[in-house]
Amino acid sequence: MNFFQKTFLAVGCLLGLATTTVSAQPWRRTATNPLIYADVPDMSILRVGDTYYMSSTTMHCVPNVPLMKSIDLSNWQLIGYPMRELTATDDAMNLDNGKNTYGRGTWASCLRHEGDTFYLTTFAQTTGKTYIFRTRDIENGPWEKIEFAPALHDHTLFFEDGKAYLIYGNGRLYIAELKADFSGVKPGTERVLIDNASAPAGEKIMLGAEGSQLFKINGKYYLFNICWPQGGIRTVICHRADSLNGPYEGRVVFQDRGIAQGGLVDTPDGRWYAYLFRDYGAVGRIPYLAPVTWEDGWPVIGTDGIAPEQLDLPMQAPHLPGIVCSDEFFRKPGEADLPLQWQWNHNPDDNLWSVRARKGYLRLTSGRTDADLTQVKNLLTQRTFGPTCHAITSLDLSALRDGDFAGLSLFQKQWGAVGVKMESGQKYVVMSRIDGDRAVDIDRVPISQNRIFLKASCNFKHRTDKGFFAYSLDGREWKPLGDELQMRYTLPHFMGYRFALFMQSTQTAGGHADFAFFHIAPTTGEPLPERIVGDHGLDVYFTPTDPAEEARPDDEGFLRRWRLLEPIIKPNPTNIVFVDSYVRRELTHEYFPGQFTILPRDGQTVKVGPQRLKWHALDSKNYNVKLFRFSYGLKKPLYGVLFWAVTTIECPEDMDNVRLSVGSNSASMWWLNGEEAVMLSGDRRMVADDVLSPRLRLKKGTNILRGAIINGPGMSDFCVRFLTEDGAPVKNLIIK
Repeated sequence: MNFFQKTFLAVGCLLGLATTTVSAQPWRRTATNPLIYADVPDMSILRVGDTYYMSSTTMHCVPNVPLMKSIDLSNWQLIGYPMRELTATDDAMNLDNGKNTYGRGTWASCLRHEGDTFYLTTFAQTTGKTYIFRTRDIENGPWEKIEFAPALHDHTLFFEDGKAYLIYGNGRLYIAELKADFSGVKPGTERVLIDNASAPAGEKIMLGAEGSQLFKINGKYYLFNICWPQGGIRTVICHRADSLNGPYEGRVVFQDRGIAQGGLVDTPDGRWYAYLFRDYGAVGRIPYLAPVTWEDGWPVIGTDGIAPEQLDLPMQAPHLPGIVCSDEFFRKPGEADLPLQWQWNHNPDDNLWSVRARKGYLRLTSGRTDADLTQVKNLLTQRTFGPTCHAITSLDLSALRDGDFAGLSLFQKQWGAVGVKMESGQKYVVMSRIDGDRAVDIDRVPISQNRIFLKASCNFKHRTDKGFFAYSLDGREWKPLGDELQMRYTLPHFMGYRFALFMQSTQTAGGHADFAFFHIAPTTGEPLPERIVGDHGLDVYFTPTDPAEEARPDDEGFLRRWRLLEPIIKPNPTNIVFVDSYVRRELTHEYFPGQFTILPRDGQTVKVGPQRLKWHALDSKNYNVKLFRFSYGLKKPLYGVLFWAVTTIECPEDMDNVRLSVGSNSASMWWLNGEEAVMLSGDRRMVADDVLSPRLRLKKGTNILRGAIINGPGMSDFCVRFLTEDGAPVKNLIIK
């Protein structure tokens, strides 16, 4: 197959043009941060003449190591990949024999230009190797591939006096000269360059200095690294020397919202910028630029120490047309099968997909049965993007077989999907998602036709990280399906959420689904489910607490066992009123006797004004306790209400300096053993670890945690866990 195109196809990229290029037209406004509101981490940027080039990370996706270019440092478009696949024979890369390589693959590449040759270096945990690619034509190739063991972690490539060097490591950084043919490290040249590169950030370090990028500017050598001090944020460290071999002196040069890891690039007119990225929840790790000035030979990053919102650069074209793209799956003779915006999740099986088998369709065929969507071959993916976005596709279902599931996913470890399942000859449109370690169907509707339209939407505003699903029988009238997906960036996958087209067989291989198009666009407004799933039972989100069964925090430390009081009516037409003074006044008001002292029992009732309300002892199936669903399941008021939550924590020993970590939608207030621990005010969204309390003490024996959560016109939930001084979840607790 002609696998991936090196220029843009006429596939309806987001601007609606037949072809898309990065234009040199002058914009009337300036660029803004984030530079790219999508998962484009580990950037390595260089300038050759008037053109900038960038490499980035997509881990296990194929093709591998995306390359982009820009003529203004603001607008970027994909131009290719040096690596079609990491390895064709590895079970993990092929998703064979139950293996995978999520969270591995390649990352932290380095892009260099020396003489008339471009070099791209990277490494892979999957193979344990270091890779060097080189070409004279970065936009068209071909690329020569050189590989050797071992994998040199987070290295930077540097040329000096006709020799090539790699600097690599974590905390302790090494330098080694490469052989003349780049086939490995020259024996006897490896040595320690900086013994403790994290030292400028302090003694207690959670993540040692890594992500090395070295630059020579005005005769001095500047080595950039990221590190993460305990109790602090991702930090940029710079070491400076007069010689490649040192000695190096280092200092912290930037600390702002965790924006870190990267290097420096200059413009043709002599301005300097730092390129860095920020961990930003489920959308992924997103690039930032910050202006750089120089003082006493040191780079000073940012405006008053921060990466500014406005940049003195041309404004970005809206909606990332060079990074994501719609596709009609219509190919002319000689055109590539897929534009560069598409990547496969792991290696594809090229015998099981086609855009030629049926004109104007992408056909995905199953070649085996899989119980787990994350092990299904030929998931075809594109990045999601912020602050909001959605994707729509349409499927021909006529070739589905019993046990098949085809559709559109918001894909990460905690995935959700909307699609069609065939069971005993009956088709159902289904919203499914992962719950713990298994997939569950949240909602399903029987259908009789062979054409369906599916939609997945994302809201990344303020790290809300919500996903929504809908379907249509005619492409015009949309019906929400299932519940909202709380998207979460997880380290096992180490990538932002992606839209994924998939075809899964669970009983018999050989069925196929034909996708008529893929349309991607920003979403206006914030989608909310218009109808709630299923009956009024609580069993989708909760199970009754079994007092005889011991409960502990989940694998990430979240508390899931609670006593919840039916909602107190508390009219609030808007969340704007949830300022500190209002929240404190209303949540410390006594609504029922003993609300700050009693330990309620399951079924116990209290009287609040004219309401008689019952306590329910429940175990949440989710890390975030869904109060809206709790209220709906009991046929109680949903909006303008106040919830009370209580849990009992048995601690095996005194634990000092722990912190209560809370996320809630909307405002909430929390007490530990009768003392106020933390308050969350304002119109909030439920974000894990949104607010940390001051240092607290969990005493040996019984501790009582109480929370009051107020809800206005929206949906309400919360999540709670304790963290150690080092930021690790406290899990050696018993929850009663």
